[in-house]
Formats: sequence, C-alpha cells, structure tokens
Amino acid sequence: MDVASVQDALRDFMQKLRDAQQERDNWRAQVRHLSSWLREVERERARAQSHVRLLKTALAQAEEGWRQAEREVGSAQATRALQKEVLQRLEGEYLASVRTAGQEKRRLQVARKEQLD
Repeated sequence: MDVASVQDALRDFMQKLRDAQQERDNWRAQVRHLSSWLREVERERARAQSHVRLLKTALAQAEEGWRQAEREVGSAQATRALQKEVLQRLEGEYLASVRTAGQEKRRLQVARKEQLD
C-alpha cells in the first residue's frame, strides 16, 4: 500500500464520517421537531380531555335538570287535575245551593202569601 492509497482511503473515510455526522445532525433535528410536535399534541389532547370532562358534567347536570322539570310538570299536572276536580265539585255544590236557595225563597214567598191571605 502506498501513501496515495492511504490518503485516498483516509479522504473517503473522512467524507463518510462527515456524511454520517450530517445525517446524525439531521436526525437529531428531526427528533427535536417530532418531540416538540408530540408535546403540543399531548397538550391539546389534555385540553380536549378536560373539555370532555366539563361537557360530561354539564350534560349530567342538564339531564338531571330535565328529569327534575319532568317531575315538576307531572306534579303540576296532578295538582291541576285535582284543582279541576275540586272546582267541578264546588260548582256542583254552588248550583245545588242556588237551587236550594231558590226553592227556599219560593217556599217563603208562598208561606208569606198564605199568611197575608
């Protein structure tokens, strides 16, 4: 082996070393970029999960509010039905009282007329 061959081999080796170092640096830059991107995506995922938890809580509260409203509507409907029933009964009693009062008035008028005659 002569000196020129060794120098050529050494130059080739140095070029391959520089190429390998450049490739290593490129891969490191790519790893830094992907690591940064991954951290951002993980932050976004954490924010989304937090938002989902808030939405689930809000949904559960809304559903409970809906159930409460349905119970109150049912209660109001039952109360209204009872009020209607009581009102009908009172109207019936009122009409019966009016009839009775009319009959009593006529009876008194007849009795008074008989006393005057």
